[in-house]
Amino acid sequence: MYHFRWRQNGQHSPWTNSRHIWHSFFVPHKSPSLKILGERIREIRKGKKLTQEALAYESNIDRSYIGGVERGERNLSFDKLCQIASTLGCDVAMLTKNLPKEPRQ
Repeated sequence: MYHFRWRQNGQHSPWTNSRHIWHSFFVPHKSPSLKILGERIREIRKGKKLTQEALAYESNIDRSYIGGVERGERNLSFDKLCQIASTLGCDVAMLTKNLPKEPRQ
C-alpha cells in the first residue's frame, strides 16, 4: 500500500502518493525483454571497460538509472536507449535484436 508523503512545507502532495508515479519509475514485474536488454548493455559496457558512472556521465544520464536499466527494472524511453547505444558505439538494432515479445494485457 502507498503511504502519504508530505512536502517540506507540511502539505500533502497528491503526486507523491500516486501509483502512476511509481509505475513510471519502476516496472512492477520484471519484463524478460528488459532484463535481456539490460544484460546486453552491461556486457557491452564491461567489454569497453566502462563503469556505470562513466557510461552515465558520457550518456548524460543518472548513474542509478543506468543501474536500473542493466537490472531490467527501468522501462527506458527510445531517446535514452539511443543515448546509451551512441555512447557504447553500437546501434539500437544491435541491442534490441531478437528480444522476446511481451504478451498484451
